[in-house]
Amino acid sequence: MKLRIPTDFYTYRRLNINDKELSPLTVRRRLNNLKQWAESCLGFYPEENYAYKYWNCKLPITDSIVYPNPSKEIIQECVQALLNAVANLIKTKKKLNPSSQSKILCMISVHDLFQSEITIFFDKDYYTQFFNRTSVEFSWTPINDKERSLLKELNVFISDDVDLLQQGYVERIVDEELKYQGELWAIGELGAWL
Repeated sequence: MKLRIPTDFYTYRRLNINDKELSPLTVRRRLNNLKQWAESCLGFYPEENYAYKYWNCKLPITDSIVYPNPSKEIIQECVQALLNAVANLIKTKKKLNPSSQSKILCMISVHDLFQSEITIFFDKDYYTQFFNRTSVEFSWTPINDKERSLLKELNVFISDDVDLLQQGYVERIVDEELKYQGELWAIGELGAWL
């Protein structure tokens, strides 16, 4: 079941250090690359290494596309690519290792898309503790409004052949240098570990 990571799997994530505005053609090309990246997840699945407990991949896009204020279209395309990648990873997991109990999901930081990522959890205890963020300095409070749906709000969709759940959180970070509050959404194979 050991597969190699496609050579271009991480090549799209870049920092734009010259603060130069990207042309519309460059933005479109990078968003097309993002779609190709999501497609490349079909047939790829990382080796389940229980010593590491998880595998993750940040949203592979140039930071200047999602900073400082991305358009709704860019947000939609980034979130859709993450959802497509998660769906493709789930399909591959079911094909290559149907008995795997790992959990695949994407964590979408609505106000900081560059921090969004796909995470595959291999360890039950780590998965359970991952969502337990309750300290004074850093907390995730579940959004209990059952009417809220990031998928509906952004008008993005999930492939019909995978069953993904979503849970929103209010993320709070408070320390001496930073006070932040935003939304974070977990979308994927959520729920109890079997």
